[in-house]
Amino acid sequence: MALVYFADDDFDARSLVRGCLSLDGHNVKCFETGEALLGEFLNNRCDLVILDVMMPRVDGFEILRRIRGFSSVPVILLTAKNGEGDYFSGFAKGADDYIEKPFRPILLRGKVHALLSRIQLSASEKTVASRLKNMTCVDLRFSGNNTTFYINDRHFRLTPVEGKYLHFMMERFNTPVAREDILKGVWGLEKSSSRVVDETNRRIRIKLTEEGAHVVLESIWGYGYILKEKE
Repeated sequence: MALVYFADDDFDARSLVRGCLSLDGHNVKCFETGEALLGEFLNNRCDLVILDVMMPRVDGFEILRRIRGFSSVPVILLTAKNGEGDYFSGFAKGADDYIEKPFRPILLRGKVHALLSRIQLSASEKTVASRLKNMTCVDLRFSGNNTTFYINDRHFRLTPVEGKYLHFMMERFNTPVAREDILKGVWGLEKSSSRVVDETNRRIRIKLTEEGAHVVLESIWGYGYILKEKE
């Protein structure tokens, strides 16, 4: 199954996460600090990272920020904090999901399974993906042969969720898309009280700007977003 790295300074939490994910055949390697996890990740990449937010010295948010500087590995934040500000900060820094402590083991197992299922194409899905037509929106290009995005022929790095979002919007280029339709099409959710759509859109918009793209993900007040050529 998957190789999972988990950082938490609490022994009981490490034992719980290792135990419940091992039930699904995952190999879970635990670390007492986020810095130890990061050091191991630099030498040996894993399939999924789970970070506790409240850790001594360097918290989970900072470790997530460092990881996102060079990797799009899926990351789940695990924390006792339950304020909307922390939820918002997690997605703003590139988290793929968020679980509040205390949590039910079945919830963690379900979220890990769902996230890995979204990012790991099966052999049959890879065959389908290889047949996807190339798409170009101004200077933004999607290569169906390797499911990769480019801007002016430069590789454009995105997290798995960001890639799914941008592909969804490229298919609807120059067409306003309701926030609810994006939520359902990308995350498979009918509704959510979180700002996951807005935050994912914001992160991609920043990356497009940094790469000098001539397309923009523009907000439509009270409705949703549109991917269009920059004026």
